[in-house]
Amino acid sequence: ISDIFHNVFARSLHKIQPFDDLSDHQIRTAILNATATKPSLFVTEDSFQLLVKRQIARLKTPSVQCSELVYDELRRIAAQCENLMPELNRFPELKGRLSDCTRNLIKGKLEPTKAMIANLINIELAYIKTTHPNFISSSKAMAHAKSQASQGNESRQKELLANLTDTLNSITVAGDDKLPPVPPVLRSQDISNYDKGMSETRIIKTLIKSYFDIVQKIIKDSVPKAVMHFLVQGCRNSIQGELVKHLYKSQFFEGLMAEEEEARKEREDLERMIAVLQKCVKILKVIKDLGM
Repeated sequence: ISDIFHNVFARSLHKIQPFDDLSDHQIRTAILNATATKPSLFVTEDSFQLLVKRQIARLKTPSVQCSELVYDELRRIAAQCENLMPELNRFPELKGRLSDCTRNLIKGKLEPTKAMIANLINIELAYIKTTHPNFISSSKAMAHAKSQASQGNESRQKELLANLTDTLNSITVAGDDKLPPVPPVLRSQDISNYDKGMSETRIIKTLIKSYFDIVQKIIKDSVPKAVMHFLVQGCRNSIQGELVKHLYKSQFFEGLMAEEEEARKEREDLERMIAVLQKCVKILKVIKDLGM
């Protein structure tokens, strides 16, 4: 179970990056959708919350799988415990009922564990706490975006100018009083707008990474605790009560203590042999007394 928490689950969680399945184009589209028809002066918080929630939701699957792996491990431990008590093989009905009761208990604890893990994710999705002490400030995010802005600007500007030229050459205007048709894919109209869009994208990416890392650490810490409390400790604290509740009933005693047929025959043969030996001892004692 410790290996599941610290190796399997931790590695799976770290493999999820804040920008998996999230391109710069999707980020820019989210920013434009958040501003709607109004030109934005600053990066909107709505776009940040929408995108970061989308990425946080991806932590749910490995978290739930962690509880399922622990569930499988508990079932394996229960099976090993049965093998450590060979005397139970003498009472197959009792062994079967013990096994069923244990498996049902472990299975019954799994669903509340999954529900708690889902609630941990939903809690993080319900409120994006931008005042978290480890969350990067807006000024630092803007400074980080500016430090990246100088990389690749010149080549991108040339590419943008070429795309604009191709777009303008493809437009055929029928008359001075008519508007050109709307292109199927909207593009930035000038380099200044492109730079502004890229700057906003960098700021959003910086904010997403900062907050996603915070939530990732919280989930990495909280999920094992939830699994231990609801599943592992829940089973350990309830197993004795469940066995007494389902097995310790007078009407079940005769059936539960019914021996396996082979063991019953062996016991009866031994009882007959003991009886014969006891008679022999008595006879020998009588003979000894007569001889005296």
